Amino acid sequence: MKKFLVFVLMFIVVLSVVGCGEVPPPHEHDFNTTLSYDQDYHWYKCKDESCTETLDKKEHNYGVGTFSGTDDDITYQRQCITCNYKDTPEVEILNDVMDADYAFRNLEPGQVFWLKQDNYSHLDLEIGDLVFGFEEGAVIDGIRVTADTSKLEQGISNLEFHNLTFNENGDGFVGDYNILNLSFINCKFSNKAQICSSLYNGVENCHIGNLLLKNCEFKDIHTPNNLRSSVVITACTDLTIDGCVFDGADFNALQIGERFLKGKIQITNNVFKNIGNRYVKLINTAGVTSCDISGNTFYKLELKDDANDKRFGNYFQTIEGNITIGVNTWEEIPPNEKEYFISGNENSPIIYNPNEQLLLNN
Repeated sequence: MKKFLVFVLMFIVVLSVVGCGEVPPPHEHDFNTTLSYDQDYHWYKCKDESCTETLDKKEHNYGVGTFSGTDDDITYQRQCITCNYKDTPEVEILNDVMDADYAFRNLEPGQVFWLKQDNYSHLDLEIGDLVFGFEEGAVIDGIRVTADTSKLEQGISNLEFHNLTFNENGDGFVGDYNILNLSFINCKFSNKAQICSSLYNGVENCHIGNLLLKNCEFKDIHTPNNLRSSVVITACTDLTIDGCVFDGADFNALQIGERFLKGKIQITNNVFKNIGNRYVKLINTAGVTSCDISGNTFYKLELKDDANDKRFGNYFQTIEGNITIGVNTWEEIPPNEKEYFISGNENSPIIYNPNEQLLLNN
């Protein structure tokens, strides 16, 4: 009898313990539609305050930032493209060439620089995640990424340049390797200074992904015979050129896609004048998914001696026809230049409305 009572008591105790320690059934998560964030990540939080589950937790993806302030009180701010988090990294102000030489020999990802008035020498970049801003009156001889390709395996990402004036006798910017997210904002190029990729020691299939030129100026570009264009990019995926001025070039204003051109193209709100051959030469465009060439102002071409037949002197040229040209403004273009207006593959013509596009202002 005693054994039976002991057994019953033990059974009751076990039931009590199990009952107290029951794990509640898992609930179906209901996540907020507004992102939560901290300084490193953003995510969707579960609406149940007692639940710690998150959805789509990812690192911030920053857009192009802005500099503000004067003298030695310079700030830089950028915002995550996905959420509302605003980042204000520390700005290192460089007052002279000696400071810059030291800083540039010891670069680390994440640094933001502001360079005061001076004439700075060439900068060779072998890492990414860098931002450079220049005070008005500061000049740099040139920037190259990178001559020593043995130091890189996957290329570099996130290079941002603001207010840079390139020495007219320098090379401008040369990309000798694969670069993702390359931006120029309010930069000035002239004479020999241009933007080009895959030159000299460049690796095979040198590629630039997500190239932005915003409010830049290309003035009187007179480069060597084989590179006489303001912008020469051999391979590019996603291209935005907005609010720029191309005033004077021996050859083309834009020459992009010698190997390939893919993704989304936006060439908008720019001014093209005093160009010696073509305004827009887009090559190997089979991979273009969308295109917007609109809001630009085009003046008549200043054809050079080697642009005297129908192979040259086109305002646009592309080999394949995945290009749509929107509404632009045409100034001082003689009526007899209609036949030089555009060229492409007859079996895959460029899409445009001649009734709108060929209303020339004479």
